[in-house]
Amino acid sequence: MTDSFTHPDPAGSFTSFPLYAAPVDPDSVLDRLTTAFTDQAVGRGLPTKTGEPTILVTLHGVRIVVALADTPVPEQEATRNCHPAYWSDTSPVDQHVAHAVVRAEVVDRPEDSAIERTLAAHVTGSLVAASLVEAPEAVALYSATAATTLPVDVVHDIVRAAYADPEDPQLPVDLWLSVWSWGNEVTGTTLATFGLPTFGHADLMLEATPLEPAESTNLLLDIARYVVTTGAQLQPGDELGHADRQLRLQAATSPSHGNPVLGVLL
Repeated sequence: MTDSFTHPDPAGSFTSFPLYAAPVDPDSVLDRLTTAFTDQAVGRGLPTKTGEPTILVTLHGVRIVVALADTPVPEQEATRNCHPAYWSDTSPVDQHVAHAVVRAEVVDRPEDSAIERTLAAHVTGSLVAASLVEAPEAVALYSATAATTLPVDVVHDIVRAAYADPEDPQLPVDLWLSVWSWGNEVTGTTLATFGLPTFGHADLMLEATPLEPAESTNLLLDIARYVVTTGAQLQPGDELGHADRQLRLQAATSPSHGNPVLGVLL
């Protein structure tokens, strides 16, 4: 089983979608990014194929393209990913009328590995996205790969916590991952991560757990944060210590994932 289990390739890029309650003026976005970074790092880009204005940000060998669209994210996709842990009322996301696409890719770091390029794109792309959701029109930040739509204040809290100590900055991993649950009293509750394949690692799943939902969520997030921050590739049969537990991993199939996941056994 271990020999046949393979992790996906790292994405090498970062994409997220700031959501707005009203259209945003490209000049104000340009001013905001220039203030957050520098005149040398920020400039206007060519319009997209469908005519949306773009802004280019270049930081630490990463190119971030920001495309502005006076339309909502299609098909209520952002609303479907409003996690109940953060949203009791999803109407700000339901009713958003504009969004930006933030796409980051490494362009000048040839010595980096695929996972290093992925992390560089996420760190710099997240800084740009966090700056964009400081606009007064902003209501949320949506990530398709992480299957999560975060309120603006949560984004700010995560970024502030990550960079609270300038001498020892941390990765804002909680912007890039989520944990969702499903099941009932008969089948039990199953929880799984979303977002790890972006970093070249299978998602994690905890089936029919007797733990409280918050404890199960924290357990999966702790393992996921470890994977992202260290670049570890866990395998079926591996054992992990967590709190006062010894955990074992096995290959598993999830009804909510297209690829195999790693099941976590208590």
